[in-house]
Amino acid sequence: MQIRESSTGDQLRADISQFFGFLPPIFTPSHEVSPVLQMLLQQTLSAYIDNSLQPIFKEKLLAYLSRYCAVPYCIVCHSCALRSLGMTGGDVLALLETPAPTAQEIAEYIKTFVAITPLQAWPEPGSSLEKSILLSAFYLFLQPASAEDCSKELRHLLGTVYFNHLAEILFYIKTYHFWAETHPELDYTSDRRTQENLTILYAEKPELVDFFSTYPERIKREVEMRGEEYSAHKQLEEKLHRSEREAASRGIQLETVFEAMTDGVVVYGDDGKMLRVNSAYRKMITLDAYPEHALLTPAMRGDMLALRDEHGQLLDNSQRPVTRMLNGEVMIGKNMMDIVVRALDGHEVQLNISGTPMRDSEGRIAGGVMIFRDVTERRSSNGARMKRFKDCWQLQKHLYRFPNTR
Repeated sequence: MQIRESSTGDQLRADISQFFGFLPPIFTPSHEVSPVLQMLLQQTLSAYIDNSLQPIFKEKLLAYLSRYCAVPYCIVCHSCALRSLGMTGGDVLALLETPAPTAQEIAEYIKTFVAITPLQAWPEPGSSLEKSILLSAFYLFLQPASAEDCSKELRHLLGTVYFNHLAEILFYIKTYHFWAETHPELDYTSDRRTQENLTILYAEKPELVDFFSTYPERIKREVEMRGEEYSAHKQLEEKLHRSEREAASRGIQLETVFEAMTDGVVVYGDDGKMLRVNSAYRKMITLDAYPEHALLTPAMRGDMLALRDEHGQLLDNSQRPVTRMLNGEVMIGKNMMDIVVRALDGHEVQLNISGTPMRDSEGRIAGGVMIFRDVTERRSSNGARMKRFKDCWQLQKHLYRFPNTR
């Protein structure tokens, strides 16, 4: 239909009536202002009538989203249009009573969209994919500020043409609702769609009578509840983010303490793997000389370090500290070990070792932590003092055996 710039109000109404087969009441409020009527008609033609999306999909969008328009003309007329496209009264009521999609539900739909190649044809009406697209479109309309991921994946799924047509009709619906709400006198009983289908809808599903008369209050309660849920969700989200920030801060503090300790500290997994090693331990055994050492099994690491007891006897695997700890032994107090190791650069180190296993919620050993103290210098000093003491003792014994006879 060509719209002439110089058309009078009567001519435009005649053109509209010819196209629709009747004059929809939505166009009558502006009959004295032809430029406004022309603009509304052009939007209706381009974004709604000539839109390439399936007619039933467009009517589902218009009927459902008209729940959020206070003037009943929109929801009643487009529900009746759905009846003319083959949906029953029960189907229409089920659609209108569908709860608005949540962010969690949309996240699940997005996962589905990612796994699907871009559409070559529009999905069948009533299919699970059509429902997913429909609910995602509802979300785009109702929560545009939170729908970035949804919009991105819908664009991927639908392709540029379908997605742009979806965006056009969603934009049109906002304009359409604004127009209707500024003209609350709109009367759906004057619309041929309701004249031909509303009685049938009521006969098929009498509950629609109550729904159409009370939906503004219902939707208001739903929006309020959603607002409360959203507020609670945001508070929970903020609390979670705060906890994450605090945990990250504590982690940094613990890492600082972990690295600042002068004793060596190693965290082990349940299989004896070295999960964390601090700088002091790396220096003790000169780990940087052979970094792959940390990736070996406990037995191989023990062999490489030639673990011996304080008397110089080699320790077999069952006697070694990591094995004992992972078998459940708490190595503190009198259970601490003194061992001698050959560091990875070849020099010998005497270590005092304490450790404790870590258990999971069911009491099973999930790993352990060991602390290594380098006592080489202390033991050397103690040994030197003991040697001097023994030498003095031997000298005193010798002197007493040969007293001064002068």
